[in-house]
Amino acid sequence: MSKPLVSVIVPIFNSEKFLEKCINSVLKQSYNNLELIIVDDGSTDNSKSIVTNFAEVDSRIKYIYQDNMGPSYARNKGLDNALGQYIQFIDSDDFLEKNTTELLVGNLDNSDLVIAGYENVYVNENKENTKVIPENNCTINKSEFMTSFSYFLKEQLFHYTWHKLYKRELLKNVRFNNELNIGEDLIFNIDYMDNVNKITFVNEKIYNHIKYNVNSITKKFQPDLFVKRKYIHERLIDFLKKGNSLSKINKGAVEELYIKKIISCISNLNKNSSDLTTSEKLNELRGIVTDKTVNDVVGRFKKKKLSTKLYGFLISNKLVVSLFLYSKIKGIVRK
Repeated sequence: MSKPLVSVIVPIFNSEKFLEKCINSVLKQSYNNLELIIVDDGSTDNSKSIVTNFAEVDSRIKYIYQDNMGPSYARNKGLDNALGQYIQFIDSDDFLEKNTTELLVGNLDNSDLVIAGYENVYVNENKENTKVIPENNCTINKSEFMTSFSYFLKEQLFHYTWHKLYKRELLKNVRFNNELNIGEDLIFNIDYMDNVNKITFVNEKIYNHIKYNVNSITKKFQPDLFVKRKYIHERLIDFLKKGNSLSKINKGAVEELYIKKIISCISNLNKNSSDLTTSEKLNELRGIVTDKTVNDVVGRFKKKKLSTKLYGFLISNKLVVSLFLYSKIKGIVRK
């Protein structure tokens, strides 16, 4: 019996630094019945040349170019052109273990989704690598998954797409949200779960997630960040409600994640790269502190360390100017 074809989708944008290692990790997989779909999102560096050189010696590579529209558009373009029975994603600066695809395919027979482990690899930072690995090799039904959702969310086993394997037949009506540049993987997984009956977990690392220049990324101002974070939070709550799984522990996990994101949204307004005036920043803050979703979780701030409690106090009392100054001071101290 022939092995099922796996479509491995890689969006790239000015990825020349890590791209060769990424491509090699796919082409040298122990599982060889795959197609590598590389969607170039308007690169202006040497990325196209690197891909072309590989494609000349390996016919499994499909190269697709599009104007710069963002990674969600690129992944969706890859899905539209995929022929494989199964779908796998990889980011262009990451790389796979040699047996990644074989391990994923070998565990998908009786399931609709496979979730395996990964390692966060920090480059040019004084920080130890961290592994995120499922506790056991097991297959569970959707009801069991939903009951234990708080665990999967806290352990960051649900957030991403690149350490998972999907069935293409279940992706007919599922695509990445083109309006998001954060949390798009998580929303994709929520949508895919509508079609899932069983999930298999693999207690093994299959993926290396490269994290570099984290500080420069977190210092960049992101317009409409709160709107996006609120949307993701509401989608998570709706997901649990729909699955009759909005238990105290699941709701608590989602809310704990949200209060972290609320603080990041407040800090975002004080980024040096922001072109908002002080008046505009204060208006944004007023919108945050008066938002119902924020006020629904503000009580959770009281259970945290003092610096976080202070955020909660300022939010609950609508002390916008004080909140603005406190966040600004916190940003200066972090530097």
